[in-house]
Amino acid sequence: MLDERATWGPAEDAGVEVTVRRLDRVGGNKGFKLALNVERALALPSRALLTFGGPWSNHLHATAVAGKAAGVRTVGIVRGGEVETVTMRECREAGMELVPVSRAEYAERGEEAYLAGLRDRFGRPWVVPEGGANVLGLQGCQGILRADEAWDAVVVAAGTGTTLGGMALRTGGAAPLVAVSALKGVDHRPAVERLLHWSVGDAEWAAEMLDGVTWWTDAHAGGFGKLDERVRADWAEWEGQTQIPLDRVYTAKLISRLKTELERPESERHLGMRRGCRILVIHTGGLQGNRSDGGGGGVTLA
Repeated sequence: MLDERATWGPAEDAGVEVTVRRLDRVGGNKGFKLALNVERALALPSRALLTFGGPWSNHLHATAVAGKAAGVRTVGIVRGGEVETVTMRECREAGMELVPVSRAEYAERGEEAYLAGLRDRFGRPWVVPEGGANVLGLQGCQGILRADEAWDAVVVAAGTGTTLGGMALRTGGAAPLVAVSALKGVDHRPAVERLLHWSVGDAEWAAEMLDGVTWWTDAHAGGFGKLDERVRADWAEWEGQTQIPLDRVYTAKLISRLKTELERPESERHLGMRRGCRILVIHTGGLQGNRSDGGGGGVTLA
């Protein structure tokens, strides 16, 4: 079973039930994002997929593993990557061709002229954005949540927001989603809304599916990949009490921010987190990223 009830002091004190959907046991949210993208790559004459990430990228790692399993040739454009990390080595061992590029070149990854050059250079592969943030990635994430599930709040970390968007699409916006941003000063909604628009073909409908989302933008602990003492302490407390491991970039911050919410006076909490409520936490995986250096700067978006 992927769902595990968490015996956690802050939840018990707040009178709520916390269940964790442990996608870390099935390759994390990346498997959902990649499934349809791998199918698309298999349908091309090249049977190849090209994507992007940093030297500690969970996304590159998952893509290499998924490509190997499916018989898809994979190419990873690595930001920096002058010094090979454990993640990069494991990507190579899974058959991924890694191409380190400068940060300046990496910044061009959204430019069509640059992407066209990569397609020509690597034999017309299927190109997937960093973090799997495309329509196929969003549509694949529908499988994380059933349309008929009844929770008072569903909490998920947001890097690109693609996972959140897939769950919103699956439930037609009916799920009480809470998005915990791992990035400082980033508004995720426009990008997610754009992917939903492309998926359903209607801008108004896409916007409506996100109207019920609560966005927690204050959980970044100083910036992407950074940790502060509060997050470290909450992370240690959670793992000590629940025996459920967290990743340093996303789920550790999610749990710390959830604890902050549960410690508020009941009348000030999110409506789905008051006494007697049932909360579902989506564990997006990414545990291999914990091997990155103390600064965490090499980890890329989920």
